[in-house]
Amino acid sequence: MDHYGVILRKLRDINQLSIKQAAVKIERSAGWLSEIENGKGAARIHPQEFERIAAREKGVPLESV
Repeated sequence: MDHYGVILRKLRDINQLSIKQAAVKIERSAGWLSEIENGKGAARIHPQEFERIAAREKGVPLESV
């Protein structure tokens, strides 16, 4: 899916998180998250990783994912 970054950005905005705050929450670097959200750079995201991050952004404990 080409829209993972757009969806993650929207979730971050809804939760009123900065890039750094969201990166800590999803256990990734801020640079990686920025690349995903903007569709630039070499960062890639697999569907399973997207599901894990989206669940985490929605407040689902990481252990449940």
